[in-house]
Amino acid sequence: RKAAEKQSGAETADMNIDCVINLSAAGESLSMNMSMRAKSDLSDKENVKLGMASKISMPNSGETEINYAYIGDTIYVETAGIKYKSAVTPEQAQEIMGSSSANEIMTADIIRDAELTKDGDNNIINFSFDESLYNDILKNSLGSLGNASGISYEFTEFGGSAVIDKDYNMKSLKATVKAIMSSDGTGAAESGSETAETVEISMDMDIKINSVGEPVEITAPADAESYTEVSPDALTASAA
Repeated sequence: RKAAEKQSGAETADMNIDCVINLSAAGESLSMNMSMRAKSDLSDKENVKLGMASKISMPNSGETEINYAYIGDTIYVETAGIKYKSAVTPEQAQEIMGSSSANEIMTADIIRDAELTKDGDNNIINFSFDESLYNDILKNSLGSLGNASGISYEFTEFGGSAVIDKDYNMKSLKATVKAIMSSDGTGAAESGSETAETVEISMDMDIKINSVGEPVEITAPADAESYTEVSPDALTASAA
């Protein structure tokens, strides 16, 4: 709890987040890999700065890179040579960048059944997560499929581990969830299927904390003037 409070209370942070999602149904499987470098600077509450560089890869789809920068109440989004900018709130920027799930994992309130071991000066904590957290993460990760009607989840595994040093600095955090997603058929049209089906899901998230409370550099793109202005709804709708 002390480490989580120190992490959440820090004005600056820099971390790497890697996530692997595997879906399996009817003998077919699909894997999606996401990696991102996320930075935040909340030292000036009137000028919140956020930055993220992410990569998403899927079989037969190649790799998609998305770069975000939020500075001066404006978010800049660049992917595949397409560049957008929009005036949004810090909360909207976090929603667009998809960083809320990682932030939720950094809290102590969702931890259950924790066990502590030592590795030199580091504390190793293994634990289970509150099931409600994974409902939110799965729905966010699966997009429209996660919000389709007639969908239910049976969790078979949800837990993780954290490395915390002697000064209560969180060094890394891993989370694993395995679930069976079932459709009763009522949401078949929404999910692209004509019949009820069962999908096995596994998700592994690995967070490495590079620094907490240290200076971070987050700047607007050098060619910010060339970014196309769009409405906030255009970006928040795509994030949802």
